[in-house]
Amino acid sequence: YFFIKKLPNVFLATLLFINAFLLGFLLLGCESTESSKSSIYLIKYSFNESSSVYPMIESAYNSINETVLSSMVVKVGYMGICIDVNDTMSCTQTFKNSNAVTSIRSKYPSVSIYESSSNSTDSSLSLLELGLEFNQEIIHPYVLIVSFSLNILGLINQIYGSIGFVPYRSVSFLISLILSFICSIIWGVGSMWSHVAVETSVASLSLTSLSILQGEVGNKGRNITWTSFAIFLIVLFFSAWNFIKDLKKKKKEVE
Repeated sequence: YFFIKKLPNVFLATLLFINAFLLGFLLLGCESTESSKSSIYLIKYSFNESSSVYPMIESAYNSINETVLSSMVVKVGYMGICIDVNDTMSCTQTFKNSNAVTSIRSKYPSVSIYESSSNSTDSSLSLLELGLEFNQEIIHPYVLIVSFSLNILGLINQIYGSIGFVPYRSVSFLISLILSFICSIIWGVGSMWSHVAVETSVASLSLTSLSILQGEVGNKGRNITWTSFAIFLIVLFFSAWNFIKDLKKKKKEVE
């Protein structure tokens, strides 16, 4: 009976433990070439090979002896960027790392596909700059970091609350309810912002670039985002249930 009684708390602790891994992998996506990290990204950029302008892109890269870069694919995560050229992957941690950003910019230069007729400047094209813009200006990891940290606190609190005969156990139920509510709100906002940003970028990229560039949603990143949000909602529901059950128990003891 004792173990059956503890099952809801153990279940919540297990969910939060799983969620910690999910949020951790999402946070570290595209930080290294390991398949477990490089395969988790928010959005992927590439040149549209069926575009009538694609031969000009190949020619432009050929003029700077970087023909292979026309097949470049840029994957963008919360804290890093992965660049795949002919199945050769390189990943860089870009969050607050200006030296690394400068280094990859020099390694993967932009190209000019035609000269502007209105002035003497060239029109430059760079998948890397597009990825960096999304990574550093549109999507920030702060909400994810806060959600991950609160998830860890919730896990510790849940483990404490699962232990019988410990002081302030009732307080742990209240803390669990508060933390799960805050996490649901914060990560709910973060998930929706990420979803809107990615979907908008993918939908508008082809039109705004005259079909020269194309974007693709990162399925793993999207699935992890919404799965972790669903877990927060489940934890919130059961935390409320535990808290109400504890209040009823106290009320009966008083009576």
